[in-house]
Amino acid sequence: MLVGVIRTGLSEADPAGLIVNLDCLESDSDLTRRLWTAEIHAPSPTGPDTWPFHFSIPEEAPPSGLSPNGVVLWRLRARTASRSVFGASFDLGVARVQGPPSRVLPVPPPTLLSRSGGARRYIRVSEEAGGVVVRLGARTSFPGPNPIVLWAFGLVAALWLLVMTVASSGAYVFLGLANAAVALGLLYTWFARVELRVTSDEVIVRRVFFKFSDARRFARSELTGLRVNLTGPEPLYGVRMERGNLRPVGVFEGFSNLLDAHEAARTLSRILGRPVV
Repeated sequence: MLVGVIRTGLSEADPAGLIVNLDCLESDSDLTRRLWTAEIHAPSPTGPDTWPFHFSIPEEAPPSGLSPNGVVLWRLRARTASRSVFGASFDLGVARVQGPPSRVLPVPPPTLLSRSGGARRYIRVSEEAGGVVVRLGARTSFPGPNPIVLWAFGLVAALWLLVMTVASSGAYVFLGLANAAVALGLLYTWFARVELRVTSDEVIVRRVFFKFSDARRFARSELTGLRVNLTGPEPLYGVRMERGNLRPVGVFEGFSNLLDAHEAARTLSRILGRPVV
């Protein structure tokens, strides 16, 4: 647990309050990775220029100091919420102590971060007529065996069987049409652009691939929270919308980096006004 107060030194406070972030960073000679982050909104001071904050640090978070992959730093960042009049950051010392387990999102271990391959994926948020649109680009990795490789092996096996059985030309035509349909299905499943449109009343989940698209609509009042879940054995991670006793809805999938999935979930949490559970 990290508890404290911030003094901005400003004569006039931002009426929207302060945004405070706590980051766990791991740095080596080449780059700096963010292992974990959390954000809170301090809406108002408790005294003259006294802005309180508190964070629940995960039990499994690494302490400050040397790590197997570099040096771990903990950094507190604060900024005014609606005005660009204050911004500051502070490096903190965090030590491991005995205590009850935390209820926040888990920290991805350094070994997982160094193994996770594939291009990192980010969501993009834009305001358009009638609401907010959140987009995620096409995925670049596959859960488990690459389905295109499996499809290619299946095609070769089918052609071999046809040659061995001296099938008619109609069978070859059928095989070609069937494989064309499979190819289109794979391309649509794996390379379609995922788009989430949020209005005041509903959430529309769309998958778009060239001129092809499908849409599912859900009442915003149904949503109870967001969850980061494991979607593949590589491992891969996804973000889904929880709907109480109703079936959850997967919205963004294919994150090879657990931190990227957590950041996507927190971004959606701010847009939808629902917690990450």
